[in-house]
Amino acid sequence: MTCAIRSWRLARRSNTDNAAALPLRLFLCGEAEDARPAAESLGRDLLEDLLAAGILQACGPDRVTAPFHMRLVRNLYLFSDYLDLDADSEAVMGAGETTAVLFTAGCPAARVDAALDLGCGAGTLTLLLAAHATEAFGTDINPRAVALARFNASVNGIANAAFACGDMYHPVAGRRFDVILSQPPYYPHTDGEAKVFLHGGERGDELAMRVVRGAPQHLTRAGRALIFAAWPEDRESIAYDSLRVLELRTNRRELNGTLQSMDVIEHAAPGRGWFHGVDIAADQWGLVTAVQVSQLLQTQELLQRAAPLRFVVPEGTVLFEEGTQHFLRAPLVGTVPVDHETCAIIGQLQAGERLALSSIPAATRAARRGWLAAV
Repeated sequence: MTCAIRSWRLARRSNTDNAAALPLRLFLCGEAEDARPAAESLGRDLLEDLLAAGILQACGPDRVTAPFHMRLVRNLYLFSDYLDLDADSEAVMGAGETTAVLFTAGCPAARVDAALDLGCGAGTLTLLLAAHATEAFGTDINPRAVALARFNASVNGIANAAFACGDMYHPVAGRRFDVILSQPPYYPHTDGEAKVFLHGGERGDELAMRVVRGAPQHLTRAGRALIFAAWPEDRESIAYDSLRVLELRTNRRELNGTLQSMDVIEHAAPGRGWFHGVDIAADQWGLVTAVQVSQLLQTQELLQRAAPLRFVVPEGTVLFEEGTQHFLRAPLVGTVPVDHETCAIIGQLQAGERLALSSIPAATRAARRGWLAAV
């Protein structure tokens, strides 16, 4: 919903609802409001505090406006800049849909010592990670972003989050983290002024590749990095000799035609590294959890060893037919057509039957696509 439509609806709220509608127009839509009703809605003391802090500004006689956009994310009040085609080149990005996708997939299942949000923007991921880590760090090359992230930490009373300004991993050189989350800009810069929050280089993937290459040197031995990106088809290859990399891909296209993806990076023993991609259904993209990521990593790691395996069907998997075609509906992969052999294998496993040796190759192929899990 656009701000214009949202603001129109809020303006039509009855007088009894106006106490809630007015702050929403201020902080979600960037509307200017008369100071007197703003004081009545917010309370004069709070209004004065907001003006003193710069969260609100006077804009003419007896009018106030909010220069920042506010989002409520898991009970955190997070302020950021409004982003549009005319936004300042160093405007600061706040929480968005893809931020939620990355955090849901990367939020550690158990508390960790140290977490890093690389390219933190307004600090959304840093402050969310702070609830799951002893220390959470956010870095950004934009000094304005670091200042706004610190402000958001102060507003929300979060004391275990720290922020530093600098390029890539330089502000945390020599440190290692249990979790690294990053959503670097990945749009190509062709002409006009480059925007810090949007452009990742001439190709678009230069910054994301730097994040990927630097992750191993800043991960603890059992650490995990997740990088949200949209790779061009001719992306640069990297060596995975001592890394296991699981690339989760979906068919959600960016405006430049690239597909959204998340690269999960962990350490592997020297010479035991691998790269594997799994397609995730678009309607499941925001439902990928860290536990499911671990299950996918475990399956692919076991498949790399070529050892005897036991296959299991992920909970929630359903087989059905439409005409002569068999379909599988499962968490993460969504609904996909399957051949008769795969359908029979899944049916056998759901019935608790052992697979014949001749069925193992087909079961392995299904596991590589995320349809089965290996244990």
